Amino acid sequence: MKLACIFLIFLFQDCFLIKRVLAQGSQISNRVIAFQDCPVDLFFVLDTSESVSLRVKPFGRANVDKIKAFTNLFIDKLNDRYYRCDRNLVWNAGALHYSDEVELIKKLTRMPSGRADLKNRVSSVESIGKGTYTDCAIKAGLEELLIGGSHHRENKYLIVVTDGHPLDGYKEPCGGLEDAANEAKHQGIKVFAVAVSPDHLESRLNVIATDHDYRRNFTATVPQSDIPRTIDTIIEMIKDNVEQVCCSYECQVSVIILTARQYIKSCLLHSCALIPTFGCSFLASSRASRVHWGPRRRGRKRETWLARRKRRSWRPWKAR
Repeated sequence: MKLACIFLIFLFQDCFLIKRVLAQGSQISNRVIAFQDCPVDLFFVLDTSESVSLRVKPFGRANVDKIKAFTNLFIDKLNDRYYRCDRNLVWNAGALHYSDEVELIKKLTRMPSGRADLKNRVSSVESIGKGTYTDCAIKAGLEELLIGGSHHRENKYLIVVTDGHPLDGYKEPCGGLEDAANEAKHQGIKVFAVAVSPDHLESRLNVIATDHDYRRNFTATVPQSDIPRTIDTIIEMIKDNVEQVCCSYECQVSVIILTARQYIKSCLLHSCALIPTFGCSFLASSRASRVHWGPRRRGRKRETWLARRKRRSWRPWKAR
């Protein structure tokens, strides 16, 4: 009779576990999808100051239109990429433009769903045409990257498109260009410096860029043939850089993510219990889950459920 009761209890427990797994099937599927995505955040900082807009005829439009065309072409090329470690690189993109003030074009938004809206907003940008506070613009871009998008700072990038010319005779109000560049390095955010040519200040562009690899004579205006090459080179650099981050798992343990069907099959064969709160999926055998985890008495081992039941059911007066 006791064996029959024990069998019914175990059977009831396994059925209850299977029911819980079925209820969590959609959650497991959603976790797997979210785990496969590896987001990269890209933010454009566009110079529409007087030094840019008045450098080439027609004044106020020629260079600014080229900057907008460069940015929209760049956005068009932000396509997902599959890595062999079974992770998908996905993009978040946003933009601002600046002169002696900073105007947000759009916060970080997911590509490709937000691509059309971001491009329309970039196309509607008008030149401010005043002073050049590049340090303030870079710090504003860093703030947008830090408050949105991926939690991996290694996957955050700033694209600064400028001629590098400061407002002569005036002190930069946000600590200066070197201070802004150092803040980006401190936060682990990489900065690409893209020139608005001709007559750009190479020395200041080198200060903006994280290092010489993030400068490489990138241009957003002329010559026209170099623009697609600039975009392709930057995108390939980013994809190569983030692969190591995307393919490194946050859990430093052996991880097995099972679908609901695979898990039920495993439970029927081995009788296992699911730990419902997990970052990665862990399986614990039912034998371990039936061990008494109460306070251990000195000199005694932990008891299994069955041993504890036998001990408590024994009555010395009945044995006489």
